[in-house]
Amino acid sequence: MFPGIQDAIVNSVFTGQHEQAAHSLDATNMGKVFMAGGPGSGKSTFATRVVRLAAEQRE
Repeated sequence: MFPGIQDAIVNSVFTGQHEQAAHSLDATNMGKVFMAGGPGSGKSTFATRVVRLAAEQRE
């Protein structure tokens, strides 16, 4: 559902809580996710990486 996530997990692109979130994205079949967290928790950083991975898969 989210292009590039599985390869990114295997290649350790994500670490810590971002890795856990990546596994959740890989497991979803709905195509939608909800991210919550306080300021500075990495929501935007994680979302940016996911979008870049998807864009790379389209090239």
